[in-house]
Amino acid sequence: MKQLAARDYEDLLQCSIPIFEDLLDEPHNKCIMKLLYRMAEWHALAKSRMHMDTSLECLRHLTKEFGTLMRQFRDQTCPHFDTVELPHEVSTRNRHQQRGQAKVSSKVPTFDGPEGPSSVSSHQLVPSPNNASSPEGATMQMASFSVPSTRKLKLINLLTVKFHFLGDYVQTIQRYGCTDSFSTQLV
Repeated sequence: MKQLAARDYEDLLQCSIPIFEDLLDEPHNKCIMKLLYRMAEWHALAKSRMHMDTSLECLRHLTKEFGTLMRQFRDQTCPHFDTVELPHEVSTRNRHQQRGQAKVSSKVPTFDGPEGPSSVSSHQLVPSPNNASSPEGATMQMASFSVPSTRKLKLINLLTVKFHFLGDYVQTIQRYGCTDSFSTQLV
């Protein structure tokens, strides 16, 4: 689910409300249901193609309430649930760590082989235990890096640009018109 359009988010919101209903115990269920309803209401108002002063005032009020509900969700509901990385996130993180370890280790060692000094480029090479005493007969093996595969705890992050700019929606609509009538893409 990458590069979703606004209509896709609206569809996801509308479909998720009955799915999340009574999924969690109270008071968390009430918090999530109110948050989902307000999010769907905010989205419907924000994507309107024609705005009046009253609809913009309602959107302004709803934006403040939505921000408050998100902070309540972060502070009161999230601490009761341990959310961890997905398996593909763990494997991606492990791959990045292995690449980082390989880059760091590739800058340090050098090996004087039969052709003279050469630097090790992409992976750390270590002398193998057999024939390590003579430089001519030394063979090199790839060092294996042990990267822990534990799943890290994930927390909700409200300090993002997208969340920050929600407060500017009403002013943007007043200044430039409805949000589908312009693009921020560079030409």
